[in-house]
Amino acid sequence: MAKTDFKSVDEYITAHTEDVQSILQCVRRTIRKAVPGAEEVISYQITTYKLPAGPVLSFAGGRNAVARSATPPKEHE
Repeated sequence: MAKTDFKSVDEYITAHTEDVQSILQCVRRTIRKAVPGAEEVISYQITTYKLPAGPVLSFAGGRNAVARSATPPKEHE
């Protein structure tokens, strides 16, 4: 996967091999089901899900792994 200027999550996923695409699509479906109101974007060249308060979750695919990162909610003042 050489491309690094993804414009959409679909574009990001299709840049991977078919076996990785399958896993990424599964992760994507799970996130959409768990956080249905989240906006799906590309941030720092990986998939990110945002709510009005900010980003909540990101994931990325590699040849041998899928990484994910959760962002804790911001404290209300």
